[in-house]
Amino acid sequence: MNTRLYALVPVLLMAGCATFEPEPVSLPLTPPDQWAHEDTSGATVDADWWQAFDDAHLNRLIDRAIAANPGLAATAESVIQADLQLRNAGAALLPSVSASASSGRRSLKSAGAGLGYRRLHQCRSCRGL
Repeated sequence: MNTRLYALVPVLLMAGCATFEPEPVSLPLTPPDQWAHEDTSGATVDADWWQAFDDAHLNRLIDRAIAANPGLAATAESVIQADLQLRNAGAALLPSVSASASSGRRSLKSAGAGLGYRRLHQCRSCRGL
């Protein structure tokens, strides 16, 4: 029984890998005559195309949508502003570098600073150095 099982396993594995491709069936597809239409590939669409439906409710909805919808330029500007705000918010996460420089003369004259030089000078002159 085990030998039959060992012989059956490779056969089942190969059968599982086999592919089945059905042959295509060609059916006569002729649309009905009432579905015929003119070639309008070069025609343009009216800007008020929805008015061809002659529906007052649809006209009111379209007018409301146009009034509430910003123009393309305003939408592009709001996208740019949102991008700048995002960059500004992330700028605090980046490291920053700063430097400063200055120039000028500095004097170290303080109270009693000149006395040390005089004492040294007097002291040397007293000794005859």
